[in-house]
Amino acid sequence: MSLRIIACVEDNEIDRKALALAVDDLGDVEVTSFASGREALDTMLAAHPDEGPDVIILDVNLPDLRGDEIIRRLRDASRYQHTPIMVVSGSKDPSAVQGLYEDGANAYLAKPRNFVELVEDYRLCLSFWLRCVSSAPSPLS
Repeated sequence: MSLRIIACVEDNEIDRKALALAVDDLGDVEVTSFASGREALDTMLAAHPDEGPDVIILDVNLPDLRGDEIIRRLRDASRYQHTPIMVVSGSKDPSAVQGLYEDGANAYLAKPRNFVELVEDYRLCLSFWLRCVSSAPSPLS
C-alpha cells in the first residue's frame, strides 16, 4: 500500500497531537499540518496535482479564514472536487452543520470534551476515509 497523506488544518496544538496519535496504527500515513487556513489553501492550491492530500481534516473555527470559505475554495479547484473533507468543530448547531455539507464537506465530527475520545473519533473516521480513497478508482481514469 502506498503512502497516504492527510492534510490537517487545525490551529489547536492539542487537537493536532490527538490526530498524530490516531494515525499511529493506520499504516503508512503522513500528516501535513497547517495552523492557518490561508497557509493550507496557499500550499494545497499551489501543489502539483499528484501531490495533494488523500483526506483533509479541517477545523471550522480558524483565526484567519472560516472553514466554509476554505471548503468552497478547495472544491472550486478540480483536483480537490473528490477529496474527502472531514470538518471538525466544537459546535453542534444543526444549521451550521447542514451549511458545511452544502459547501462540500463529506463528514462532520463534533469534537468531544476529552482527548482520549478525540483520538478514537479521529482513528475511526480516518480508518473509514483512508479505506475509501485506497479502494476508489481515480476520478481521472
